[in-house]
Formats: sequence, structure tokens, C-alpha cells
Amino acid sequence: MRSFMQSVSETGYLPPLYQCWLNIVKSFFSSLSGLLIAVVLGPEIVIGWARIGNLLAESAFPAPSIAREGSLQQSHSGSRLAFRGGKRMGHTMREVAKRAGVSPATVSRVLNKTHYISVETERRVLEVVGQMKYFKNVHARRLATGRSDLFGLVISEIANPYSPEMIHGFQAAAWDRGFDVLLCNTQYDQARTKSILRKLIESDVRGVAVMTSSIDRSMASELIDAGIGVVFCNVSPAEKLLSTISIDYQRGIEQAIEHIVGLGHRCAAVIAGPDDNRTAITIKDALVAGLKKRDLHPLPVISSNYRIDAGASAVRAILSTPDKPTAIFCGSDLIALGAMSALEEAGAGIPEDISVIGIDDISFAFLARPPLTTIRVPRERVGATAFEALDRMLKLKRRKGADYYLETELVIRRSTTTAR
Repeated sequence: MRSFMQSVSETGYLPPLYQCWLNIVKSFFSSLSGLLIAVVLGPEIVIGWARIGNLLAESAFPAPSIAREGSLQQSHSGSRLAFRGGKRMGHTMREVAKRAGVSPATVSRVLNKTHYISVETERRVLEVVGQMKYFKNVHARRLATGRSDLFGLVISEIANPYSPEMIHGFQAAAWDRGFDVLLCNTQYDQARTKSILRKLIESDVRGVAVMTSSIDRSMASELIDAGIGVVFCNVSPAEKLLSTISIDYQRGIEQAIEHIVGLGHRCAAVIAGPDDNRTAITIKDALVAGLKKRDLHPLPVISSNYRIDAGASAVRAILSTPDKPTAIFCGSDLIALGAMSALEEAGAGIPEDISVIGIDDISFAFLARPPLTTIRVPRERVGATAFEALDRMLKLKRRKGADYYLETELVIRRSTTTAR
């Protein structure tokens, strides 16, 4: 193999078979470019870095270093690789600044959105950046500042319809300030979760939004010990390097109970989320306490997971009891959709026989037949607030966290009606 590579280096000739293999490898690594996103595969996290593909392929299969006419192997000030094979590979920030008539510092501020720049200057710089097809070197910036431009976002399941709006809110807020997002998916797996937390520290993220109840404060202590700011949902109180977002489920639940009582219902059941999930426990306790307060003693109260099939199984158990409820409160919209499916299979009319209420107001709630009455959680605001909390906390000298509060509200659709 060594003699083969030496021959390639001396002659510059690469056999067609090897050239084909090189192109395949380059194409594969190039396909990894795009948004910084992490998907945990066993104990590892694969990170897709923009434009890193060719660099990886070239390091694995170095091109022959042959001096050819017009092949200038020289570097330009501030450039990673200004020339290769006689072809200019990219422009420097200094060149962009010169053409735009500003300083390199101004170009940096425009691209990184770190200082206020006049609208006219920003427009001129961005126009030149587009003309010259200039891309900032995030690795060089990290070396210069000693900090990454990454924020971590940890969720339970990327496939859960609850997640997309929250991800969008967090990512949009981060991108507006020139930062990238490392998205991690725990899938409620403890080993995977520990691997994620370790990789976030190794990736030198600026802050992490933990938007899953499967991670508690004790598990995230390693992040705080490493000086990384963290924001949690429904965990209090705030402290140094720790902010919290409290979602006021109580308000929406009270509205839902008042709605059902006003429709004349006197017998209700509850299908809650899992017993090891702190948000599910909060919702279940609020539902049971609220129903008892209005003399609607819930029976039965069943715990399930956040899946459609779990809601369906719970409804089958409810329908087997002698005293059937006229209303069912569900701990999530997915549970409610499963409950509605099982009720339909059993020949029970919705809402004529049994009214159904969900929580979350995912997009499928509106599309359900009949459309689902549910308690709306402002998920996009949750994501945006999570980033704002991290950004503000990390700008403070003492890195002190804060508490944030978001309200829920009832959305009345056609899955509830007057009790029979």
C-alpha cells in the first residue's frame, strides 16, 4: 500500500477504480453538510458539520502533491487554503472588508450579529459577502474567541408531534443571534441520556435547554459543574447557571373542568401520562384535585405512556367498568387520539356518548374527527423562551438564572358537548 501511494505521489496518476472510490467517499461526506444536528446512535453522537465532507474525504485520501504549471501552493493572509491546482478556493474576511469599504471587524460584527451596525452598512457588507461567496470559518472563530457558537437542545422524541414547534422556536431564536443548535434525542433511554450529556460537554456548548422530563437536576449537574448554563421545564427554583420555565397547566385545566361542568357532566375519568414523568404527575395531580373540588370524583384514574396505543388500551379498560364516564380527560393529545380511536371501535359516539379533552394542542388535534377540545401549550414560545433564558443568563457576570412562566388555555372544539 505504501509503495502504491508513493507511486501516486510521484506520478500523479490515480487508477480509475481508486478515483471512482474517492468520488464516492467525497459524495458521502459532502451529504453530511447542513444544520448542526446530533442523533445518538448507541453511545455515540454523529454531528453533521456544514462543508466538512470534502475535508474529511481529502484527509482520508490525500490528493497527490504534484507541482504543475500554474498550480500555486500558497496561502493568503487569513485564508485556510487560498489556491489549489491553480484555482482560487475562497476569499478572506479582509478582502470582503476591502471591497465593502469597511474594516474586517465590521464584517465580523455583521456576520456574527454581535454589535449594532447601521442598516446601510449591513446591507453593503452582506451584498459583498453574497457576490464573493464568502463563508465564515467557524473553527477559526472558535480558536480566536475560545468559545463555540453552539447551543444544545435536548428533547425526548423527535418524532413526537409535541416537539417540532418547540424546536422551531429555539432554533429561530438562536439563528437570529448567529448561533447554531445541537439537537439531541434521548428516547427515554438512560444510557443514551448520559452519553448525550457527556457529548454536550465535549462539544463545548455555550448552554443547554433540557426540554424533557426524563432528565432531572441531578443528572444535569455535570453540565453546571462544567460551567455550562442550563434551562429546565417545570423545575424550580432558579440558581446560578440554572434557569427554569414553568408551564402553568393549572390555568388551562381549571378552564377545561369548568367547561365540562358547564356541559352537565358528573362522571369523568382520567388517562394520565407515565408515573415517572414529573410533568405527567403535575398534570394528573391538577386534574384529580380540580375534579374532586367540583365533586366530579374521577374514576378510574389510569397512568399510561405518551402514545396513541396507550390511550386506546386505557379506554378499553375504562369501558369494561360498570360505571362508564361521560367525559375523559387525557394527559396529552396523543393519548386522546388513541382514546378516540378505541371509542369509535367500541361504537361509542364522540361527543354524543363520551366527551374527550386532550392537552398540548398539537396539529393533529385540529385534524382529528371530530376536532379535539384540548388545553393549548404554547410550545413555540417555550422553545424561544428557553433560548432567551440561556442567552440572558450567560450575559450576566454572575451567570444567575431566572424563573419564567408561560400560561396554558383551553381550546374548545367539537369533541365535547352536553352530557347525555
